Amino acid sequence: MPTPQDFLGTERQVPLTGETGWGPETTTNLLDILRALDDIFVESPSNLRLRERVAAATPVNSDVVTPTAPVMALSGSGGAVTITLAAGADGQILHLLGLSNTNTVSLAPSGTLLLNGPLVLAQGTHASLRYHTTLTAWVEVSRNN
Repeated sequence: MPTPQDFLGTERQVPLTGETGWGPETTTNLLDILRALDDIFVESPSNLRLRERVAAATPVNSDVVTPTAPVMALSGSGGAVTITLAAGADGQILHLLGLSNTNTVSLAPSGTLLLNGPLVLAQGTHASLRYHTTLTAWVEVSRNN
């Protein structure tokens, strides 16, 4: 008798030890697992590590920016801008990277953005933040400026 198991939002039937005749179903399950792992991990010459998704370079206006990937490369749209960040998921890590010395992106400390002072993302400036639902805020972890 198979065991039902949820994987990627779909209930799968998993054969128990010793069961036979599961060719196509088991092959489909294994292929889905491999595709999911391929999207999560990347192999470097020395080890297996998590793949870090990077959002395309994003020009922003003075507004609320919603994190769309763990790494966001930002520049102001037509000049320097000040932004805030939309809420994240508990424990979510966000790396912000500045792309321009002219079209900088600034973030100011607030109730939902707990920073160690004002943050100006100029070219090459990087900051790491972590979202905490208890605080309902992004909390600065580090920065390089």
